[in-house]
Amino acid sequence: MVSANDIADAFLSRLASGRRVEAVKLHKLLYVAQGLHLGLYGEPLFVEPIEAWVSGPVVPDVHQYHSGEALIRDGDYLGGNRGSLDDLENGLVDYVTVHYGNRPFSDIREWSMRRGMPWSRTVEREGNRGTISHEDIEEFFAREVVRIKDGGRPLPM
Repeated sequence: MVSANDIADAFLSRLASGRRVEAVKLHKLLYVAQGLHLGLYGEPLFVEPIEAWVSGPVVPDVHQYHSGEALIRDGDYLGGNRGSLDDLENGLVDYVTVHYGNRPFSDIREWSMRRGMPWSRTVEREGNRGTISHEDIEEFFAREVVRIKDGGRPLPM
């Protein structure tokens, strides 16, 4: 199994070539990738926890590599190894990059924090910085996978 940092490094290689990516957006993309993997396969893509922070879903293990930085440039991020991803993992990162990565981070953030989403349910139960359970993420994204397969758009707004 790859780490969240490996997935983050892969996202940055696709999105930040020659530019910077918002740290908030990177965390939401990690959340979506984890969710889609759980929704499709019933198992996590990475084992590191995702927490419900004020800014939305955040992976603390990734945050430590860019703490204090609002923007991250590919090459500045030293946390992961994108080369460790297999074809399935790379395919998932590509899908999330294409369908979610070009959206403004504010859209992804707003969507990830809507009432009834795993983030809001965690905040209601545990407060800020509570761990969003794999079960909550899988339950939501299993429905998302069906909705998308039935012709729905990723990240409906």
